Amino acid sequence: MRMSLMSRIQTLKPPKSDKTNFGSGQGKNFRPIDKDEIFKPGKRLRHPFVSLFIIVAISIIMAESFIMFLLHLLPSLPFLTEFLINSLLLIVLILPVSYLLLHRSMFYSITKYINVENKLKDMEVKFKTVFENSGGAVFIADVLTGKIIDCNPQAEILIGRKRNEIIGMHQLELHPKGEETKYKERFAAHVKKGHLVDCEGEVQHKDGRKIPVWIAAQPMKMSDKDIIVGLFINNTERKLSEEAIRESEERFQKFASAISDVIYRFDPVNNRYDFISPSFEKQTGYSLEDIKNKPSEFTKEITHPDDIDRVLTEVADHIRKGPDAGPIITEYRVIRKDKKIIWVNDIKTFEFSPDGKIYRINGVVSDITERKKY
Repeated sequence: MRMSLMSRIQTLKPPKSDKTNFGSGQGKNFRPIDKDEIFKPGKRLRHPFVSLFIIVAISIIMAESFIMFLLHLLPSLPFLTEFLINSLLLIVLILPVSYLLLHRSMFYSITKYINVENKLKDMEVKFKTVFENSGGAVFIADVLTGKIIDCNPQAEILIGRKRNEIIGMHQLELHPKGEETKYKERFAAHVKKGHLVDCEGEVQHKDGRKIPVWIAAQPMKMSDKDIIVGLFINNTERKLSEEAIRESEERFQKFASAISDVIYRFDPVNNRYDFISPSFEKQTGYSLEDIKNKPSEFTKEITHPDDIDRVLTEVADHIRKGPDAGPIITEYRVIRKDKKIIWVNDIKTFEFSPDGKIYRINGVVSDITERKKY
């Protein structure tokens, strides 16, 4: 019986040979395979007992017809002749049933095999559904030739080409021109590893645009052919978001560097500063590395000993009010590195997790020494 696609997929395994020819793109026996040729689900097989019932029914009809025909031609048959004819009819009826009883184990095996085959057919249809409706672009390429033998509708959308244009392309043609060597080495490494690997890359749209993608590639064996299945996820929106975030951070860094106030973001869970503006060095005389090495301890060290307990108590009382407490403003003295004492105004806001714990403290510290003189 013809092996179905799903039965081949059930035995998928990495190719034993790592012989690849990604660069040449030549295949002596290469033939583009149509989608329907690969994924045609086929018909469900009939249960063997149904076939047996049909055979018995046909046998009865034929035997009865034969008897009626003989009786019509020979209205007065001798008793012995009629007995022989009836015996023949009985044998014709008993033979299929006897065969079933004698070989019932074989029929049970056939039944089990057909049930498995029908389940594989159902799985094949489901696989086709997943393949065609996948959220990412899927390309299937022949390892030996590097040629694409199938793809799904999302692949057409991703690179702006029809399926019949894509099938037969070399997989290196999916990527920007001039980068063939990089992707040739990358895909050869995927095949050699023989297991799922993923990486970032780019594909070239038909209109010339370069589209950033995340690629997950899996070498497989389908029937007697080594293939590589690639899932390509469009990363354009994520890349744009990352770029927007990076630009926003750069603008914030410039803003923070231009003002005299110290802006900070503190992670109390991990006891570290996610961010502290460069103006900290000018305000305190210490370097950023001094406070980043031991954040909590260093803050206590540079806070005036007459103010530390009061500040900690005020902050602790404020935190007990919970997420709706809002910001807190504290004033205290700081001992600079040159031993000079300055007054600062510290405005803190707190970020709470769903379980009511603080996971971030944001603040702005301003030097108010001159104001305190009056």
